[in-house]
Amino acid sequence: MLRGAPAGPDALGPGGAFSMAMNQLGLHYRSHNRVVEYEHERLITWQTTGQWHGTNIVGGQRWRFELIPSAHRTLVRHSYLWGTARFALVMVWLPGYPRRMERTMPYTLERLETVALKNHDIGDG
Repeated sequence: MLRGAPAGPDALGPGGAFSMAMNQLGLHYRSHNRVVEYEHERLITWQTTGQWHGTNIVGGQRWRFELIPSAHRTLVRHSYLWGTARFALVMVWLPGYPRRMERTMPYTLERLETVALKNHDIGDG
């Protein structure tokens, strides 16, 4: 669904915003995202809205990453919170997004781990 790099600041914080080029079912649009929860190096949640020609057509669901440090590792908990979406039953639940996200979110965590390990090796280097 994601198409390209995000547009926005290098670092996000409370109230920060960014957008992403998206493609679903052949429809190209931009997701507009605003940070709604933030705790430095612990938590980031953003609410996403799909816009088409400047109009909010879908969205309101939230993506959350919680970082839980331990002795030599960090557990990352990735959540998809769809209950805050506009028209959640019709736009999120019936098309099966919770099931789709359950299948694809582990790949996001694998990619995050790869990037984190690569950056760790560079930093140690």
